[in-house]
Amino acid sequence: MPGRSLSLRKRHSNKKKCPCDCGNRVGKCNFRYKLEKIKTVAKRKWFRKQHEIFKKELKRIQANKK
Repeated sequence: MPGRSLSLRKRHSNKKKCPCDCGNRVGKCNFRYKLEKIKTVAKRKWFRKQHEIFKKELKRIQANKK
């Protein structure tokens, strides 16, 4: 999930598992260049907030399925 990587500082994000499911960490994958471009759109705080909203909605949807 790229939302988490986008909400972290670059040095912390690079150590996380890549959201493209290549099996590498972000710092070793070419997908990092796309993440860098996306990070120029908004601040990390905005991406963090969107990630939290997404997680809450996902939990709500999963709870309604049961």
